[in-house]
Amino acid sequence: MHIASINLRIDVTVDGIHQWIYRRKAMMEFILKEEFDVIGMQEAGPGMFHDLISGLGDHYQIIYQGRDERGEGTPVAIKKDLPILKQGTLWLTDTKEVESTIPGSHFPRIVTFVHIGGSTPFYFFNTHLDYASDDICKTQALHLLKIIKQVNQEHLPYVITGDFNQYPDSMTIKTLKKSHQSIYDSMNGYPLTFHGFSDKKEGLPIDYIFLSDQWLIKNSMVHHHKNQGIYLSDHYPISIQITKK
Repeated sequence: MHIASINLRIDVTVDGIHQWIYRRKAMMEFILKEEFDVIGMQEAGPGMFHDLISGLGDHYQIIYQGRDERGEGTPVAIKKDLPILKQGTLWLTDTKEVESTIPGSHFPRIVTFVHIGGSTPFYFFNTHLDYASDDICKTQALHLLKIIKQVNQEHLPYVITGDFNQYPDSMTIKTLKKSHQSIYDSMNGYPLTFHGFSDKKEGLPIDYIFLSDQWLIKNSMVHHHKNQGIYLSDHYPISIQITKK
């Protein structure tokens, strides 16, 4: 199973030559070339969602729900040969079924989940935590863990992807690492994932893929991909190849 997490970067004119309209074609080409089985994406607005459907719809099923009236969401793209058994979007609060925000968070934060069938049924959870503080992110991470436990009542293997807006030594990431494997377990150190449309490669990650212990990591990668001098996003895509133990 080939899994990716990609923060797409919202579509804003202030990005100039890096605005989504100049990146979207290269992003679709990258995804189709890599042939990921499932992709967790962050920072997709309604217009970007329609672009994803247009560019990837022949190959992927795309699950999407906005977190509020502006519609930014955390879509999940699943290859068409993988059956979808269940799907949903919940908020990372005590009232997870309705649009809501924990105190101190700049925005409502959600998790989009999919129960994927096939020869190895598993759950896929995709999220984007707030950038307000480590305390806020840790609270949202704890809500995420509660949701995973409630949704995955079959105790199936599962994958978590997302932009967690925190470094590896944060309380947020330490909380998630207590009970999960990480994409970076198979790497020599931690790589930078947010580069802000620069050539930076040294630093620490804020994007992660976490795995339940039923998975074996075969390979993991940070994609330093450019197309005619333009980056796909202000985050490097990350991917992992896994198989069930």
